Amino acid sequence: MSLEWFETSEAFLCLSAFTICPQVNFFRFSKLSSSRVVHDESYDPTQYDVISGLARFQHAIEANQDIHDKSKVSYNLSVVVRQFSHDLICTLFADGFRVIISLTNCETARYIEMLTNRHHVLHLAIPKPFCEDVGYNPPVDEDTPFATIWMQPRTKQAADVIYTLAQMDYALRAYVFSDTTSGLLDHLLHRSTQVTLAREFPSPIFSPLAYDIDREQHKRQGMVILDKVLSHLASENESRASSHAFLLTTATSVEVELEKIANHSKLMTEYLWILGERLDMSVSVLLRILSATEERSMMNFGFLRYTPFLNPEDCAEFGFLLPWINVTFTKEIGCNFLDIPDRASAIIQSVLVLYRIYLEYMRVVEDPQVVQCDVRPYPVYAHGSMFRSNFLLGMNIRVWETVTFYSLEKLPNRPARFRATARINGSATRALTQFGKFLKHRTMGSGLFANRFWSFHGRMLKLGTVIEDPMVMCNEIREDGMLVNASGMIVDLLDILKERFDFRYELYSSSDGMYGDTINDTHWNGLIGDLLNKKFDFAAAAITVTKSRSKVIQYLGPFMEEKTSILMVIPTSPWGLFRMLQPFKLDVWLLLATCVILVGCLLYYMNRRSPLSAHNQGSQMERTNDGEVSFSENLWCSIKSFLSQGLEVYPVASSARTILLSFWLLALLTRIFWQADMTAHLTRKSNKLPINSLEELAAQDEIRPLLIKGTATYQMFKDPAAGEAHRRVYQKYVEQHSNVTSLSQAVKMILNNSKYAVIGGHHSLSYATAVHCLELDWVSDDGGNYHLGFAALPGQRYTEAVSLYLSKLKETGVIDRLRNKWWFTMNKCSVHETEYHSLGIQRSAGALIILTAFVALSLLSLLVEMAWNHLARTRKTAPECDQRSAVDEKGDYECQEYEVE
Repeated sequence: MSLEWFETSEAFLCLSAFTICPQVNFFRFSKLSSSRVVHDESYDPTQYDVISGLARFQHAIEANQDIHDKSKVSYNLSVVVRQFSHDLICTLFADGFRVIISLTNCETARYIEMLTNRHHVLHLAIPKPFCEDVGYNPPVDEDTPFATIWMQPRTKQAADVIYTLAQMDYALRAYVFSDTTSGLLDHLLHRSTQVTLAREFPSPIFSPLAYDIDREQHKRQGMVILDKVLSHLASENESRASSHAFLLTTATSVEVELEKIANHSKLMTEYLWILGERLDMSVSVLLRILSATEERSMMNFGFLRYTPFLNPEDCAEFGFLLPWINVTFTKEIGCNFLDIPDRASAIIQSVLVLYRIYLEYMRVVEDPQVVQCDVRPYPVYAHGSMFRSNFLLGMNIRVWETVTFYSLEKLPNRPARFRATARINGSATRALTQFGKFLKHRTMGSGLFANRFWSFHGRMLKLGTVIEDPMVMCNEIREDGMLVNASGMIVDLLDILKERFDFRYELYSSSDGMYGDTINDTHWNGLIGDLLNKKFDFAAAAITVTKSRSKVIQYLGPFMEEKTSILMVIPTSPWGLFRMLQPFKLDVWLLLATCVILVGCLLYYMNRRSPLSAHNQGSQMERTNDGEVSFSENLWCSIKSFLSQGLEVYPVASSARTILLSFWLLALLTRIFWQADMTAHLTRKSNKLPINSLEELAAQDEIRPLLIKGTATYQMFKDPAAGEAHRRVYQKYVEQHSNVTSLSQAVKMILNNSKYAVIGGHHSLSYATAVHCLELDWVSDDGGNYHLGFAALPGQRYTEAVSLYLSKLKETGVIDRLRNKWWFTMNKCSVHETEYHSLGIQRSAGALIILTAFVALSLLSLLVEMAWNHLARTRKTAPECDQRSAVDEKGDYECQEYEVE
């Protein structure tokens, strides 16, 4: 095998001298004697030595070829680079070359296509930039019996790949940096315009940024230097409109662009960079540029590769689709294409397929056919179509139509590398690789970028917190502030995050035990100040999201909602002796008494006047019922009916019975209402607090407000722009000169003095109520809800992933379960309310007092009856004695006393 290399301006690869043996039906080579490579300025041969690459694989092919009689076969491969000219193609035809692989621009490739199609000579075109309206395996019909195989996707299809990438990564807006050499930008902008007009949302919108760069060429008029474009983008202080940037250039090397991007730290850390065009520089060179610094290697960076295979995992994942190439590459180079540029890889794989076909299926026969361009009619290579179809079968063009996205990955203590995360076939199909699916699960993102944070990789983190029940509880604190055997909701949440993101942690208390507030509007104290001083990796506490804090820290989450509440002591109210009468007010009792008397009067009147009463029909009955017409008996009947007692006299008249029936219904309903309300009255707990809103607290002077320094509630009331009620409450707080720095201190103060009221977050105050449920209670302010989350320094890589996972824990109910675990297990009220409490003498004293009063009334009635009876007897016997005395004088009768029954 002889190899030669000549530097020229244009080159192509030519494989010569093959024919078809008429005795068989499959393609055979006569010999593989020489080859030609033609290239223009679109390809830099110094990027990769194609000759050495082909020589490297020839031995492996020969060692694995399956030919029965190897001794009769001679293998010769000659690769020569020649300068392109209009006469060169026809000269090569005349010399017996039957395959041409061109690496040129579109105009040159189409000229070669015209000649090769005319003579049915196989032409593999690998142009740069992509040519319009041509792609892999163009159709062959009667008008075009032979066609060039374009080793490229159609331009629109390549643009669709970029558009699909933006969709997969949920990019609503993306910048497109272009030096105007790529034809993909027009298709992207056209697609973006169509989507906008059709209102297909959400879909990515592309914003072009044209630039010029010094590559030892003349500067183009009207183009902005790349440095200015990048500087302007990096100087944006407000929230950026996009985080995705596509770089489209057909330059041989993008090293200059990458170096200029690396000069802006913000652009490297906050943007996701994608190279959309075909790369003629090797991936190993690209890795060397990106590994120059640690910051570069952590970029979210990726590129599109238009030829199969780059890493060993590519061969393992879909190498079975290209078995010839896979076996050779795996054995010779371990399927490692890092040193082979994109188009050079296409050349090598194409030649290896041709060579493999020759070794596996061809016998050595001479090809006597001569193809000349100047002969009319044009001579056609007889076996060109069959050779073309065999090549398409061996290359499996459908695999080549799939574009692979490779993302930069940098793990701790390991070199940077590129890994495949997605394979896209235009807008038709898209699929993540196994590694991409892993990233999608761990990052909860698109799975495209491997440098998106998904793990701390066992790193030890130093975390800061604030000790506040039940978020963080600890009985042992070391001298350096480290918490020993801490527990609480935050600790449980950290254990969940530890399992997800693979880290270890040590928990430390803030320097002053507070969350953090501004000092002189410039510095911060508390946990926020410790975080800004880089004492901790991040703050693991329930930190309220505020505007002032958001300017200096970045929140993780949020994972809980918060609102302002007021905590107060429950006023003590003595149990009323006559609480059993409280279900009905006094006017109801008076109305019921009136009804009893009125019904008694109506019964008396009806029984007296009705012709159907027993009294008025006494002549027709055996005896007369005098009790039916007695007023006292009718009144007593009404009272007994109200008290659900049995009656001795029942009216006979329908009119009286109707009144009595309706009164029974009234008595029944009254008893039901009283019994139900009395039951609820004895079981429910009704705490009537002296303050029911923030406005009431601000409007009175009896209850004094307490604010906990360093909390978000304290900052909210301290803010001069706060509402009128907030300002008045804060003024009352300042006037009393209290210094409360923790919730536990505030709870002790209000337990000792019920004239205080604590204003703070609802979660902490509700927990204090659960612990002291018989003594404390809270009321909520309608001022709106706030968010709670962890805090980290701005620009940390893990913030997005941790925030997404915390939000997911909130949405799936994990946070609620943790809250229930630590709040309701300490709720003494719930335990107290489930216990049975017998009624004591205090609660039943009212009934005993009423009984005693009626017993006393009955005794008094007895005394009155006895006195009345004695007085009546005395008055009756006196006249009789006088009369009898007079008779005795006349008739000698003696006065005798008769006892009146």
